[in-house]
This record gives sequence, structure tokens and C-alpha cells, in this order.
Amino acid sequence: MALCAYTVRKAVANAIVWLSQDVNKQLALRSPSLIKLLLEALLLDPDHDRQGQSDEVKSAIQRDAAQCFMQLATFGPGREVLQKDTAVLDALRMLVDKGWAEEAKRNAEGALLALDPQSLLTGLDDADQLHIMMSCTRSTLASCTVRIQH
Repeated sequence: MALCAYTVRKAVANAIVWLSQDVNKQLALRSPSLIKLLLEALLLDPDHDRQGQSDEVKSAIQRDAAQCFMQLATFGPGREVLQKDTAVLDALRMLVDKGWAEEAKRNAEGALLALDPQSLLTGLDDADQLHIMMSCTRSTLASCTVRIQH
């Protein structure tokens, strides 16, 4: 039985808050279905059941799932798990190119920066072409944005 869009959005949004603490990341990484759920929530499969939903709903789900990946990628044990999963790396690269929401794309870039920094340097002739711009905000849930510009 398919879950309604609100339930999926709420579950992924709650995961972001929950994953803001390292102890919770450790617990989440023990789940055998965590990575599969987050990959599905990126909505990259054109035949996904949720493709018929509004762009606003899909963008929110995709953004939240990408942020969960970034939370895990910047956490040592999470980084180790994600680096071993080529499906995660491939999905994040695809999201950078084909994501609906700019924030989802930025979250995917941030996760890739933590997981495979060399992949973001591919195609640059000169290291001086790379500029990293980083901004952080303090709120109930701290967040950082990383942009790779070349």
C-alpha cells in the first residue's frame, strides 16, 4: 500500500531533525533499509509511483532526502557506509544534474564533497579554477551550504 505524500514528506523531514545528532546517526546506520529508503526518496526513477505528484511535493521530498544524505556523509561512520555504496554516489551525481530543487542539488554537492571530493574536481584544468564558497546559519537545526564554482 502506498503512503500518502504528506506521510512521506513528514517522515523524511523528521529524519532530518533526528539525524542532526550523531548518536541518532549511529542508530540510523544500523537500519538495513535506511539507504534504500533515502535513495527512493530522491525520486530519480522516472517510473517512481510519486512522479505524478506536484513538483512542490516532489521537490520537498527530494530536498529532504538529499539533506539526510549530506548529514550522513559529513559524519565519519556514515561517510564510510555511503562511500561503499556506488548506487548512492551515482544517485547523488544524477541529483546534482537533474534535481528539481536547487537546495536538493546543493545538498547533493555537499554530500559528494564529503564522499568523493576528487569527483567534483574532474574536468578542471587548473586548481585555481575551483572556488569553495561556504555559508553557515545558526537555527534550531544548524545547516551549512557548500557551493563548488568553476
